[in-house]
Amino acid sequence: MAAGASRIVEIAFVLRDRGSVDEEGKGDEASSWQYLTPFLLYASGFLFMGATEEQMAFLSEAHVSHVSYILILYSVSFLLFLFVAMLLHLYASHAWPLDAATKNEETAEANGAPRMNGHIERRMRDAEQFELEGLMSDDEDRSLGVKHTQST
Repeated sequence: MAAGASRIVEIAFVLRDRGSVDEEGKGDEASSWQYLTPFLLYASGFLFMGATEEQMAFLSEAHVSHVSYILILYSVSFLLFLFVAMLLHLYASHAWPLDAATKNEETAEANGAPRMNGHIERRMRDAEQFELEGLMSDDEDRSLGVKHTQST
C-alpha cells in the first residue's frame, strides 16, 4: 500500500506529469523517488512471503523479535533490489551508450552494421550466385547479368 501511495506522490507532486525530474527533458537519470516504489514492492513481497504460520512458529521458538525479523526482511529486500538495479544499469549502459554521436555515419549502414568495401561486397555477391546457381531461373540470371558457360 505504501508503494502505491509513493507512486501517487511521485507522479502528482515530484514529477508533475513529466517523464523525469530533469529540466532538459532528456530523462537520463531517475530521481530517488522513482526508486522508492519498486523497493517497497520488493519489501512487501518479502514481508508477505515471510509471514507464514510455519515461519512465525520457527521465529517464536528461536526467540527472534518481530522487529528484528522485519529489519532482516527489509535488508534482504534491499540487497535484492540493489542487485537488480545494478544489473539493469549494467545492461542499459552497455546496450545504449550515451555518446551515440561518436559513430561515424559514413562507415555505417542504416541498420548500424559497418559498410563493406566493394571488394568484399563483390565476393559476397559471387558466393551467393555460386550457391544459388542451380536454383535460379534464366530470367533471374539475365537480370543479375550472370553468364553461364556450358562445360562438357
